[in-house]
Amino acid sequence: MAHDHGVPLPHQHGEVRFSLAKIAWNGTLLASLGLAPFYFDVGAACFAAAMALGVLAVGHSAGFHRGIIHGAYRMGRTTERVLTYVAVLAGIGGPLGMLRMHNTRDGHQNRPEAPDYYTFAHSAWQDATWYLFCDHTGPPAPIDPAREHDPYFRALEATWRLQALPWIVGLALFGGLPWVVWGWGVRTAVCVLGHWFVNYQAHTVGYRRWRMPGSGEEGRNHLLWGALAMGEGWHNNHHAWPDSARFGVGWWELDPGWWVVCALRELGLVWDVKTWAAGATLRATAEAVPIGTLRAAWAEHDSGRA
Repeated sequence: MAHDHGVPLPHQHGEVRFSLAKIAWNGTLLASLGLAPFYFDVGAACFAAAMALGVLAVGHSAGFHRGIIHGAYRMGRTTERVLTYVAVLAGIGGPLGMLRMHNTRDGHQNRPEAPDYYTFAHSAWQDATWYLFCDHTGPPAPIDPAREHDPYFRALEATWRLQALPWIVGLALFGGLPWVVWGWGVRTAVCVLGHWFVNYQAHTVGYRRWRMPGSGEEGRNHLLWGALAMGEGWHNNHHAWPDSARFGVGWWELDPGWWVVCALRELGLVWDVKTWAAGATLRATAEAVPIGTLRAAWAEHDSGRA
């Protein structure tokens, strides 16, 4: 099974530009990784791991991606705002910027051709450079006007990088520089780099339960990163059922993000939860591929690469 991608449209001069803000932010995070061995502290490293797990599972995956971007369930305003704040702590972007980027990227990837910036028909090195240090200057896709004009979302968008400051000060007071380097720098770097890495892997390596003719990028289900990335690595399933709160389908497709949604539902914080089994909408062009066993998934997993 060939791992084909959307046809990359060549960029016009100046269409992709280096971003000073991204260079400064992500460059600082990369520097934190360089400092990490010199400031290692067991407590700080454990805090960083727990914080990264919570921010990615609760905020980014279950809360922002499944609930806010795709509307896989309903929730009250307070829950929405808390989950959005936790997602922002991942350091990937502000809420409105992430919404625009997601809608823009999906709009391009659901067509046979797309600007090369939004395809995966290039090397991992090129993709990482664009993701970490560059912006695409094309027009962004529209987002929900209610959120675009919401004062809370607008405030977080304007200050998302500054949200790190209270944490940095608190960590410095608690444990000094090792806790800042690990508790903020390394933890945030893991979130940002992990988001890029899993996104790239989940579009270039893995098996597909669904083919979507006409879509340049169909996503892949990655047997390693599927579960370790809070379920985000079952990405072909997600492309086929975009408004499903559950990404895993097979028994082996463990989905921690879905477990978080279930916990929120049990607490009464979210309701009307949609899944591929009930309530979610299958993409109109999706055609099923017979992947009924783990052995079949393994056989298809590495049958081709980008």
